[in-house]
Amino acid sequence: MICPFLKEARVRYCRASSFKKMIPRILEHTELERCSSAAWQQCPVAQQQHEAVVSVPECPFIAESLVQYCSASPATKFIPYSESLLSRCGTDGHRYCELYVAMAHEPEARAAEST
Repeated sequence: MICPFLKEARVRYCRASSFKKMIPRILEHTELERCSSAAWQQCPVAQQQHEAVVSVPECPFIAESLVQYCSASPATKFIPYSESLLSRCGTDGHRYCELYVAMAHEPEARAAEST
């Protein structure tokens, strides 16, 4: 059994950037992304790359990945699918997670307070 708060998302990140900031992909708003349009050619990070890049409609340095995250956590931490076996969220071990215990018992606490 997996944790009910475990969610999946597609994220994009720049392979040319010095740090890997994962940005959730929202399909209906790709026209607003610099990386998904010809405007990527004005990107300072892409301009610093010394690779020969032909004129393409989308940035060649953009990468996409499937990740998992905890929807109960106030701070979203993306876990790549390749590392999901290291997490207890996909096993019965999620029952020992402090967030899971707090969220799972919250309806019981509210019911006790109202009586």
